[in-house]
Amino acid sequence: MVKSAERVIQILDFVKESKEGISQKDFITGLGIPKSSMSALLSTLLASEYLSYDPVSRRYKLGPGIVSIVGRYLANLDIVRIAEPIIRQIAATLDESAELAVRKGRDIQIIFNVNCLRPLQRVTDFGSCTSLHIAAAGKAILAHLSEEEIEDYLSTADMSPVTAKTNTDTEVTRHELQEIREGGIAYCFEERCIGIIALASPVFDVYGQVKGAIVVPIPSIRFDKKKAKEVEQLLKYASINLSHQLGHTAEI
Repeated sequence: MVKSAERVIQILDFVKESKEGISQKDFITGLGIPKSSMSALLSTLLASEYLSYDPVSRRYKLGPGIVSIVGRYLANLDIVRIAEPIIRQIAATLDESAELAVRKGRDIQIIFNVNCLRPLQRVTDFGSCTSLHIAAAGKAILAHLSEEEIEDYLSTADMSPVTAKTNTDTEVTRHELQEIREGGIAYCFEERCIGIIALASPVFDVYGQVKGAIVVPIPSIRFDKKKAKEVEQLLKYASINLSHQLGHTAEI
């Protein structure tokens, strides 16, 4: 990489980690860039508005030029297009079906899926919806909403059973959502469809908001602890990958 380009990246990465801003001295000390070179680079970044400068505090922060770039990037994002190769890879690796789901009001909606070729499988209808608290994907999303949104949902949710194994207790759901936040994986043990166990992991956007969930539904006859561990690891990696491509940089 060209040295000047590498230094620009170092400067921008350094600034983004500070809420108070960075002084020129901090730049020189932290990055080890000579003062003359640093002055020239900062002037260029200020001129392009990738950095802003506060003359009172004498500190630099990210500027509106960065916001413009991020805005254009977000406007061009297509979660299905970005997620498709990830979902296909999961299905191929596990030889099981895999899905991408997003929230639609109080429901979860499948917006992309790859069905496996095994004789025994769950064939998912594109666009199908299910209440958040019943589906694995819905739980993965619900668990990462704000406390206010969770309480609003649970206080008015229709807890009528869909199968004999559907949970109908909101307190049990609250406890389950806490476990999902801690462990990163949501389960649906035949609550939506008898004979199917589904696992899901959340996907986050650049703002740290939950954007959707990646789901793997498995016939219960093929499900065991070894399979669960394999799917969990793959889902966590896939969620980090997709979230990163959506601009999320914090650890999931």
